[in-house]
Amino acid sequence: MVSRSNEAKALGIGMGEPFFKIRDLVQAHGVLAFSSNYALYGDVSARVVRVLRELAPRLEVYSIDESFLDLAGLGRPLAGYGRHIRAEVQRLTGMPVGVGISTTKTLAKLANWAAKRRSQSGVVVATRPEQQAALLKDAPLGEVWGVGRKLQAHLGALGVKTAWDRGLGSNGTKNQRKPYQRFSVSSSQAPISTKQLRMSASWLISVSRSCTLLSSSSSLRYGMVNS
Repeated sequence: MVSRSNEAKALGIGMGEPFFKIRDLVQAHGVLAFSSNYALYGDVSARVVRVLRELAPRLEVYSIDESFLDLAGLGRPLAGYGRHIRAEVQRLTGMPVGVGISTTKTLAKLANWAAKRRSQSGVVVATRPEQQAALLKDAPLGEVWGVGRKLQAHLGALGVKTAWDRGLGSNGTKNQRKPYQRFSVSSSQAPISTKQLRMSASWLISVSRSCTLLSSSSSLRYGMVNS
């Protein structure tokens, strides 16, 4: 499996799962599986990127379905511009996307996760310390960039269940438990200067294709199979 709708994920179908292992699950729940079409994916991805390049001064294509936009110096409300980006991509390509806005790539990706699962608008802004703290407390540890299944299981056994649990207190300082330095998530209460914003390329947006694209009915679960 190389792509799954939210409904398919809820059934426990994992990324990269060999189809023969989930055949019974697919049949029992009426999951619809389709062969992958990488030429089509590449074409759609290129169309989305062309739209995004017109909406931000700097863009980094992270993968076929996710890009980072640097909005440093933008003189517009971030939430409104996020909705504008989402609407333009939808209008010009027909693709629904999630938009997460924050001050680091890791936080922007977490905000993107929240945009697709916690927001009706499909846009989440987490630039203020209190917004970032709420996001970290809500996001499962496995949603943190770079945390795979094995590391998540290992940390889970130590009582680390969310991004917040990994060792940040409410004031952004490390808790007494062992810190996990590999995470680049921060919720410091200290104000960010204009110089720091430029250095950290702040107001980064993570834009990714929404998995709900494949779901035309809540009663259907979809998955793409690598043919």
